[in-house]
Amino acid sequence: MIRYWKLLEAAIHPEDPFCCASILHASSDHVPDLSGRAKRLLTRRIIYPAMVKLRTKGEIVHILDHSWADLLPFVPKGALKVVTVHDLIPLRFPGELTAAQAGRFRKWVGHLSQADAIIADSAYTKQEVQDLLGIDSRKIHVVLLGVEMPDETRPTRSWPEMPLRQDHGRQFRIGSIGSTLERKNLSILPEALTRLQASIQRKVVLVRVGAALPTALAAELKTALGDDGLVELGRLPDAALGDYYAQLDAVVIPSLYEGFGLPVIEGMAARVPVVASHCTSLPEVGGEVAFYFDPHSPEELAAVLARIATEGVPEQRINEGYERAKNLSWRKCLEGVYQVYDAALESRMMAPR
Repeated sequence: MIRYWKLLEAAIHPEDPFCCASILHASSDHVPDLSGRAKRLLTRRIIYPAMVKLRTKGEIVHILDHSWADLLPFVPKGALKVVTVHDLIPLRFPGELTAAQAGRFRKWVGHLSQADAIIADSAYTKQEVQDLLGIDSRKIHVVLLGVEMPDETRPTRSWPEMPLRQDHGRQFRIGSIGSTLERKNLSILPEALTRLQASIQRKVVLVRVGAALPTALAAELKTALGDDGLVELGRLPDAALGDYYAQLDAVVIPSLYEGFGLPVIEGMAARVPVVASHCTSLPEVGGEVAFYFDPHSPEELAAVLARIATEGVPEQRINEGYERAKNLSWRKCLEGVYQVYDAALESRMMAPR
């Protein structure tokens, strides 16, 4: 969510129709020297509400993360309230949270009914807001996220300092990026990649970025692919992601639920074939360019990857993916946000007094 804020802020032009400024910053400078739960409670219940009350000067207050919708009651009277909803995952997969955490999330997003306008990252997320929270669809606007296009004038390098590019022609490198939460469906990979390795001549290597895989899952993958068949790079800075994708032969997103699916367009921007589950928002983001599979079928995932490994992907399809990503810039995302602001202001003017 912080990345969303920073990239939108970076896309602002001086001549834009709205003068945007951050009321709250992703910093603990304004928080007393406390630790743990005390700091979280003080920030959430006292400091941030007070900052919203005292610092709001403009006509519109935009909360960039739905899980902070509980700040809406503190927005000064007269200011239009806009909230971006990225997903409602805890309402579908509460098992990833404790009962208390899931309850707090439900309470927070319950405040979304007070918003004058809601921005959803995808049409799928818009439908979720309607279905799960009962909010009128006329208040919900779809604005797709953006992608940072790679700098193609800069030479690709290995990240971090390791010989990932060695033996590239003899290896088939599959990228997996993100968390290891249950909904990411990473448990499909051992069987799928075992089948894939048995069906192609190239060495299959899974290259992970993000949280370390659970010990048992990592062991399964090493049994299937060998100790050198799993490379875990850990968390990478945003600046290194382009280099990461450039070293892949395919990127796989087997998720059961996504509110958008940034790796889909990040892979396309890097001219890498994208293989995604046919669930939730992923087909909306990948369009006809990505390759899809049933996330409950390791056989189907293996077959899709085998076709890419043995037959390759037509250059035209790779170029179509690149153009699709190029069309989803953060500037375009920001312009979509401005359109929502305009619509909210117009609705206010048209409302009976």
